[in-house]
Amino acid sequence: MGFHKSLFMAMSAMRLTISTTAQSIQSDPCQIVANQQVEAQSKVALDNPQNFPFKVLVDAENAYQCYLSIPIQNEKAVTVLEYQKEVLSMYSTLAFLKKPPKSYQQPAIDVLSRVDEMIDKAKNGSYNNLNEYASDWSAINIAAYDTHFTVSSAGTSLFYWILPEDIVSVSIDGKALPQVYAYNDIANNVSSFSPIVELNGQSIFDYLQTYLTKTYTGMLDPHAEWNALMYSAAGLFSRWGSKSDGPNMYYGAFRLSLTYNGPSVKGKFANGTQFEWKYMAGAISDFTASEISSGQQIYDKLVLKKTSEAGKRGEEMQKRELVDQNASAASFPTSVPYPSYPKTPIVVQRNFTRGGTISGYLLAENSTGVLSLPSFEANKNNELSSAREFNVAVADFIHQCREAGTKKIVIDVTGNGGGTILLGYDTFRQFFPKKDPEALARSRATPYWNTYGSIISGLQPGSKLYDELTQGLAGAPDLNSSTSLSVDSERWSSWKDYFGPVNINQDNFTRPYKYDFSTEGVVQALSFNITGYGDRQPNYDEAFPSEDIIIVYDGACGSTCSIFANMMKNIGGVKSIAVGGIPQNGPMQGIAGTRGSQVRRSDVLDMVTKTIQENLLDSGNQTNEALRSKLGVTAEDIEALPLSDGLPWALASVSVNTVDAVMKSKEEVPYQFAYEAANCRLFYTMDMIRDVTKLWEAAARVAGGDTSDCVPGSVNGPGSGINEWLFDSPGFSNADIWGNANSTKLLVEEKSDENNSSSASGMLVSLSMVVTVLTMMWAI
Repeated sequence: MGFHKSLFMAMSAMRLTISTTAQSIQSDPCQIVANQQVEAQSKVALDNPQNFPFKVLVDAENAYQCYLSIPIQNEKAVTVLEYQKEVLSMYSTLAFLKKPPKSYQQPAIDVLSRVDEMIDKAKNGSYNNLNEYASDWSAINIAAYDTHFTVSSAGTSLFYWILPEDIVSVSIDGKALPQVYAYNDIANNVSSFSPIVELNGQSIFDYLQTYLTKTYTGMLDPHAEWNALMYSAAGLFSRWGSKSDGPNMYYGAFRLSLTYNGPSVKGKFANGTQFEWKYMAGAISDFTASEISSGQQIYDKLVLKKTSEAGKRGEEMQKRELVDQNASAASFPTSVPYPSYPKTPIVVQRNFTRGGTISGYLLAENSTGVLSLPSFEANKNNELSSAREFNVAVADFIHQCREAGTKKIVIDVTGNGGGTILLGYDTFRQFFPKKDPEALARSRATPYWNTYGSIISGLQPGSKLYDELTQGLAGAPDLNSSTSLSVDSERWSSWKDYFGPVNINQDNFTRPYKYDFSTEGVVQALSFNITGYGDRQPNYDEAFPSEDIIIVYDGACGSTCSIFANMMKNIGGVKSIAVGGIPQNGPMQGIAGTRGSQVRRSDVLDMVTKTIQENLLDSGNQTNEALRSKLGVTAEDIEALPLSDGLPWALASVSVNTVDAVMKSKEEVPYQFAYEAANCRLFYTMDMIRDVTKLWEAAARVAGGDTSDCVPGSVNGPGSGINEWLFDSPGFSNADIWGNANSTKLLVEEKSDENNSSSASGMLVSLSMVVTVLTMMWAI
């Protein structure tokens, strides 16, 4: 009897242990995420594997708890951080971010000191989990305000948090200050729409201002940051339209965040109605397929350099590509797939919406032509042919507008974050084929840059190694003195002649350069001459006079877009409109994405470094020793180049801006830090959200000289004149702009004259201005 009782008790204990273990497994937040993914995936169609994070959604709080459970090994983090810091040394704006001019509209940041703080924390074993480490990097990414600057490591962007609704900021009539609305209320024209006045117990303005301190936009102007929070059809199209692998789901920075903001957002409309929008989470990995059920397994399988889930998913995406680039044009949509765009374009780029983004329209009985350029991207799967298709679409638009007798041209670059650099130059030249595309640039003069440049510039053009290196760096005039010219259009005598260095702002820089479009290396980067060079001489001087062209911005314009816009304004003499921004009167910068000229990714630099080391490092090879001597580099120089091969983590990605745009006669300070208002600012109206042609028609009126729709205080704002880049205070700061939110008070008085130009000295601070200076709560 006692034996049976003991056996019963033992079996009961075993069942309890098994039950407790099973319950423990089931209650692990990562296992719950895996289970919820399986359930969610059974309810959605995944036509594109890249849509996995945006369609297969799970409970937000469970996802966050799973993220918190991912461990970290501090000693491995130190190794990764030290490598990332080496790559960051090539970041061109470090000195100016640390000590910016008064024109810059964001706070200063000492990037390398912040990285040193992270290294010290890791050395002291202070990181308790991967989330704490990722949060420190996120704060640095945010505070750099540069879309060419991002740093991440495997697992640090595992989850996205997504709301069910977007927001928009619109004016009732274009005159009244905008208010914030739920996007679907405006898009669907519901009868009882009401503005949002409160979020999570704060005013809508206080909440969004604080929210922007902890979410990444990359925008260097607060008005552009505000716009980045809002729904934008052009912004969505710019992100996925240039891809050939189908429509990825992207949203505004309010609806989608990489930072956990709680389980929901609670708010109140002006009519008193309250609401709650609950967050859901998407993960970049399929936990079940990856056999993940805990934070430890995420670390083991995704973070440590054993198997890279990211690599597996990349291969899977390539296998499941939706579109054959050789498919006929008839198999692609012929209009922008958003209801706010017209369905009758006169021009669309080949592979439109699956590798092409350009579309052109004729409005008002052909009196206005609109060129929609949401991206300068050439499709990476077939870059050379895609670049040619981009070029052809622009040329076709210009031709058709000339044939139709079009009087005004609107170029819409809203949402355009950049793309292939030479397409920006080519598009400028198509409008102004006889004007020199003189855009100057320079790099930070570091030992690594000197080693790369000495080798590439010293190699014989056409040699195997030269071709491999220049192909990997897309022509690389910043690293190849033979494909660039001096400010005075003279050839460099050598790499050392170009490299300098020149000491500015307590840092070293190369001498400014510009492209030499006559060189074979530049031609090969596109596979054709840009307009106006070689065999591509147009038979007209200008397609349209500059006074008949106007560009529309929303602040997102950056990188290649900023190069194009800079030339259109300061060489072509074209005026511009900025649309949207924080509800207040006054000017706005239209070009507020990065104004850097070249982004370099660590994986590309890795590839270049490996190629150099494989070809030049064999110390027993006398040929290599002779070549190193000829190139002016040592084996030690080459061995010192950053390389991620020995890192303990599967991914340690760094993207940095390595080339500053600089202005002729004002070469000291990067264009990134200038203040440059558009010639006019418009508020979005509800009609513009529903029908983008309303925006284009308003822009055409401004091009015709009617500035009555321009926001008070925005006509000819600081830096809006030709070749007038303002590097002193525009008369207000970031804090002033936010302090003036939801107010009609003017920060500065506008200056008007018959030439429609402006200068810093002409901008007078309004005597009637009352500014409430807010204490900015930067998440640094």
